[in-house]
Amino acid sequence: MPDTRRGSAAPSGDCPAQLPPRLRLRGRRGRTDPSLLPTPKPGYWGVLTLFLWAVLVQLLVEVGAGKSTPDAFDRFPLSWLFRFCAGLAEVLTTGAGAGLPTRLAALFLAIATCWAGHGWRRAWLAAAPGAVAVRDLVDGTGDVRDPVDGTAGLRPPRAELQALLRRQLSETRLYPTTGEAGKQASRDFLDVLAVAPPLQAGWVGTIMGMVNWFSRAWPRAAYEVTATVVARDAEPRCGMVVTVTSLAQGRRSAMTTVWARSWEDATNEAGYWVLATILPVTKLAGLPPWRAWRGRNLPVELFRAYDEGQQAQRSRDFDLALWLYAEALRCDPLNLELRLLVGGLLEELGLSLEALDIYHSALACEQAQPCAETASLPALLNWVDHLLRLLRNKFWCRWDRRPDLRLRYRYVSILATSESSGWEWFVDNASGDRDKLRAQMRERLGAAFRRDYVALATPFSKRPRDWLARMLDGTWSKQHLAVEAVFRVAALAEIEKLRRDLTVWWLRWPWWLRWRSFGPRRASLTGRALQIAVDVWAPLRVAAALASWREKNWAEADRPVIEIGRPGPEPTECAPPREQKEAVRCVQELVDDGWFLDGPGVLRWAEDELGRAYGSRVGLLVCPMSFADHYMAACVYSLVLCWSLPDDEAGTVARRAVEHLRAALATQEAPIAGHLRDWLLSGDRDLDQLRRRPEFAHFERDLFPRPELVPPRSSQMLQVCSRAYARDMISQAADLLEQQWHRNGEYGGDVHDLRRWLKSDVELWRVLRRIAADRAWYWKDRAQFICLVTTTVDQPAVLAAQFPPPFPRFEEVELPGEEKLVGLREWQAECAELLARLHRWIEDAVLRAEVEPQAGAAAGEAALTRAGAELLDQRGGQLSAEELTALCEARAAQWQQVAAQIRMVPMHVARPPRADDPNPT
Repeated sequence: MPDTRRGSAAPSGDCPAQLPPRLRLRGRRGRTDPSLLPTPKPGYWGVLTLFLWAVLVQLLVEVGAGKSTPDAFDRFPLSWLFRFCAGLAEVLTTGAGAGLPTRLAALFLAIATCWAGHGWRRAWLAAAPGAVAVRDLVDGTGDVRDPVDGTAGLRPPRAELQALLRRQLSETRLYPTTGEAGKQASRDFLDVLAVAPPLQAGWVGTIMGMVNWFSRAWPRAAYEVTATVVARDAEPRCGMVVTVTSLAQGRRSAMTTVWARSWEDATNEAGYWVLATILPVTKLAGLPPWRAWRGRNLPVELFRAYDEGQQAQRSRDFDLALWLYAEALRCDPLNLELRLLVGGLLEELGLSLEALDIYHSALACEQAQPCAETASLPALLNWVDHLLRLLRNKFWCRWDRRPDLRLRYRYVSILATSESSGWEWFVDNASGDRDKLRAQMRERLGAAFRRDYVALATPFSKRPRDWLARMLDGTWSKQHLAVEAVFRVAALAEIEKLRRDLTVWWLRWPWWLRWRSFGPRRASLTGRALQIAVDVWAPLRVAAALASWREKNWAEADRPVIEIGRPGPEPTECAPPREQKEAVRCVQELVDDGWFLDGPGVLRWAEDELGRAYGSRVGLLVCPMSFADHYMAACVYSLVLCWSLPDDEAGTVARRAVEHLRAALATQEAPIAGHLRDWLLSGDRDLDQLRRRPEFAHFERDLFPRPELVPPRSSQMLQVCSRAYARDMISQAADLLEQQWHRNGEYGGDVHDLRRWLKSDVELWRVLRRIAADRAWYWKDRAQFICLVTTTVDQPAVLAAQFPPPFPRFEEVELPGEEKLVGLREWQAECAELLARLHRWIEDAVLRAEVEPQAGAAAGEAALTRAGAELLDQRGGQLSAEELTALCEARAAQWQQVAAQIRMVPMHVARPPRADDPNPT
């Protein structure tokens, strides 16, 4: 399906004790704190400016109405323009002209209009947002001395800190001014009048004086930031007092003091506070994920976690991005946009079950109604609001402004791709916290599916409730294909429900669906794409699952393990919803007809349904196909390749799918096509069968050229990328920790430093043992290990090594032997998949057989050494330089051994080598 998801260290500290805005009933004011700065009102100032300007123009026209109009200006609008100019001359000329009251009235209106225009410009800049004037930093450290040696220190580099603050503001679309340093901006309209120079005699002097006055009066900055660098004796010692002032009318300021262990961290914290203070009162609050925080006090912890998570995601540090998004969700748990981000990131990592869980939980939060009595006024208002929302969906909805609709769409997509989520439901390869987490997910999702989708099991058993419970609690060997089929039938019911919510039942003719676009011009979903998804894509998904189920059962025994029978009525069952009835009817037709077992028959049916969705040629001229239409058609043709087809028909189907992909990308701009690259080549599971064909390799070579060979792609791409990422991450971390222990032994330290080093080392070995026991599949363990490494190793070394490494793409992973597969037209994808599984098994064997026992032994040894250091510290003793060096060398040797074991895995990521990298592989 089309991709609709678009779209440092972990933050510390707790969020303010306030409820998220969406915990209120709809229609009532939130109880969260208001924003620290006033909300600008450019519309109010614009109307006032236009009104005063209209009154001034009308006054001048009435003053000039007494003048005789020449014949050349006797028609409107020339006559009106002549009277305006005549009235302006009467007011400005000296001697004979307009009277004193008229001149005073015109002067008053002119000043009032300029005042209102000045206020409108200020309000517009504050809401845009406009430039932020960052003033020179003030050094307020005073006479603070170092607590160790008593020397005066902590002199901040003010120029570097000011440049850092400007850069941080500019990276978030709040651009600092480039005006003269230290020059105070004029804040008020009367201040501009006070500092304006007097007008010179003559017309030229008057015009130049007015130009100078307008140049001074024209606002250029929306907000002003002043900062004072302070210090104290207690830790953290580096601080900054920040004040942000809104230059709009009704000026108001906000002030805070931030503390950190370094000047750079204090400056970054101050920048995040400034951005979190300004953002809720600007138009940026109308963008996701800040819509619920407009006009409210945005927690700085939420903004910092989201911004750093976005930076980590752009640099493909997916583990760290998930860690930071979890911190953001802790501050705003009901934010659907954040949950969509987390779900999309989990899909990129191939964690389908986790993505399904977060989408389902988000839908449960969105569809939950507040508890109230049936006859109460809040319940009545909520019911009316629900009806109005449904009516608005049917006539007008912006796809980019409705996260609930995109959430339902992604939920349907992850349900339909049950070959990954169904496999993760039954496979038992987790250990530790990941095993417990998956058990909780299966328990919660299983209870929800048994409650909501029991009617969808009626085509498969005469007792659907018991059958569905038995399938969800079964084992992988027999029930996984049945669960995949149920998941896809649920996707069919959900997407039918989405179509019913977005269309009007009496206007459901094809021309209406094809004409409607759910959002802006380049939206990722249109009416035609929705019709293809409901009528062709979802039934094909169900048919593929039923075909695999039948083939699997017939291959295992003489009779089916699970018989598909006609539904029998159960007196305890309630009437299913309408969309579930449609899904059950579709499945029963598939079972009765049996055409889903015939490949050519499936192809003919799909082409007929696509032709109905396309419409006539005249309809295609009036409403041409968009990106979503072409992409959905390509997904349909790729799904047809799941069936056995003759070679010529399979080649024709693959060429049609590639043609639709080319047409879809042709409708997009170049930057958008670049963002879709990863989704097309490895992310979308609907294109798995197409990626095995040589036609797709030609398409990849044409549209996404690379200097290397095009690798054969298989369904194991995400797993291979995850293995290669784990290998690179652990090996780089081991190298950094080895170098850090060597530096510790070289520079030396006392027993307190040794205790601190050993404490970090024990934590690192314990986390590495958990990673090795779970074969590096759990993202949270990997993220915790990354955070521990970045806090243990010196920052210059971490930056020089570019740690952590980015999550690789499949074409960047080099597997020994894959060069023999490139160019083969037969079985290349199957051979590549077998090769990928082989190397995955090799790396898993290395992790469990080599790294896990060594990590456990090293953790125990580090813990004993730490206990000895604590005992030595209690007795007041110290280690000699030779003993400390020998201990550090021993700890470094253990990390060196881990790096050598991990590099035994015959796969690595091909990246451009660096000049300072001694080991580029």
